[in-house]
Amino acid sequence: MSKTEKIILAVGLAAFGLVAFNMPWSSVELAFRSVGFGFILIFAQEMVAHLFNTLGWWTAFLPEHRGVVPSFWRLLRLRIAGDGVHYLMPSAVVAGEVAKASMIGKAHPMSSRVSSLVVSKLTQLVAFVLVFIVSLLLIFGEKVSFEAIDGGLGAGIALLSLMLLVVVVIELRRRWLKGSSVNSESVASMINQDARKFFGNHPGRFAASVFFFALAYLWGAFEAYWIAHFLGLPITVEIALMIEILSTTVDGIFFMVPAKAGTQEVGKTAIFVALGLPKTAGFAFGLIRHAREILWAIAGLGLFYREKRRAA
Repeated sequence: MSKTEKIILAVGLAAFGLVAFNMPWSSVELAFRSVGFGFILIFAQEMVAHLFNTLGWWTAFLPEHRGVVPSFWRLLRLRIAGDGVHYLMPSAVVAGEVAKASMIGKAHPMSSRVSSLVVSKLTQLVAFVLVFIVSLLLIFGEKVSFEAIDGGLGAGIALLSLMLLVVVVIELRRRWLKGSSVNSESVASMINQDARKFFGNHPGRFAASVFFFALAYLWGAFEAYWIAHFLGLPITVEIALMIEILSTTVDGIFFMVPAKAGTQEVGKTAIFVALGLPKTAGFAFGLIRHAREILWAIAGLGLFYREKRRAA
């Protein structure tokens, strides 16, 4: 882990500490107790999201590259393994995608291994935009307010925002000093070529990939609904969907934070407050989802090292 990544991790943990210090822990503890064995369902249901995401990736392979992956179930294992690397290791999204490409196997050309990953990321982005627009339309009449944000939560949000600004400035400066390289241009050319081929020649596969990724996002709303249910907090389907979409947006903005340290709890608390829900429920929600994500990430990391041993 680089010095910058250590600083980012420390800032995330500091933001978590600011919010946790100002949280009435008796209410948080009561919320945790109300979940109980419901956490088993919360943990297990994530397999459905993995299946939808794998289907989205599976349909993103060009027909001439379908021989790259021997079976759907191995692709599912690679998806879970890549997500584990993405979640727990530095370099965020890049590490997870590189891990997926490497685990497919060196017997296949790099272009065919990377092609499906590139296309699936684009179709996943399209799916997110569509679900996000629909979610906004569904809750257009709902009241969203940030007036209830108190000092501790506000300080945590400000700290994360400052960190984001610094990271963006550092990255822009690094890119400006480094400039473009032949390698990056060749990669961009390959991405553009594969994307145009997929979208132009296989519109059915494009639509199917977007559909399955959209289902994965919608299933996240199902998880949000059930976590709130076990917390004793009745919410509507529309609010559950908005919690999930806003959570995904926050996760995307702070993708550089290892294991979502601090961003999960601070983000969920802010989202709950903005939607008029108790901040203690939002904090407990963030802790529960964080626990589920870490357990799945550990399982994914185990699959990743298993695949590496098989390849060796």
